Amino acid sequence: VQRSKLQEYYDGGMKTCGSDNTEKIGVAAEETGLTIDQVKKWIGNARQKEKINSGVQAAPKPIKIPTGSRGSHSYNMFCSEYFKSGENPDNVFKH
Repeated sequence: VQRSKLQEYYDGGMKTCGSDNTEKIGVAAEETGLTIDQVKKWIGNARQKEKINSGVQAAPKPIKIPTGSRGSHSYNMFCSEYFKSGENPDNVFKH
């Protein structure tokens, strides 16, 4: 009985908890025996359910690719170039 009464009010325009619906929310609470907070919670849940059923969803958050927190270091750049070159490690520091 409570649910059908709340649904009637919801279908009649009580879709937000704003000041324009304060009176309707009070009447709905009185008629159903619920508190005003419970009616407001029901409205929020009904709106969420309506969104889900209509397929409207928030845009997905972009995936963040972790990067080095300090960027490239010269030592790392040296190592990557060194290993690509295939030089003999014994000759690196000889002049």
